[in-house]
Amino acid sequence: MQAIPEIAREAAHLTVFQRTPQYSIPARNRPSSLRWMRHARENWDAVRATMNAHPVGMPFETSKRLAFEDTPEQRQALYEELCRRVASTSFSAAMPTS
Repeated sequence: MQAIPEIAREAAHLTVFQRTPQYSIPARNRPSSLRWMRHARENWDAVRATMNAHPVGMPFETSKRLAFEDTPEQRQALYEELCRRVASTSFSAAMPTS
């Protein structure tokens, strides 16, 4: 989805076959901060190891906490906080169910 506008700028013709996603969350893409870029450059081996260990290659640790260890109200509060705080992450990676 996100690559289509970029490809379309240069393509003479573009045909897109796309299914409807099961769900979608805002990407909230933004430029990386100078602080983050400095950290990544200075600690690249550790950052890369974290990305390699993450289920979808994100540069942060995955929670080992299970979703069903919390009440529905606690889960909802956490999901809302994650949606506000995290740019584009998988909720299942943030809080696995098993």
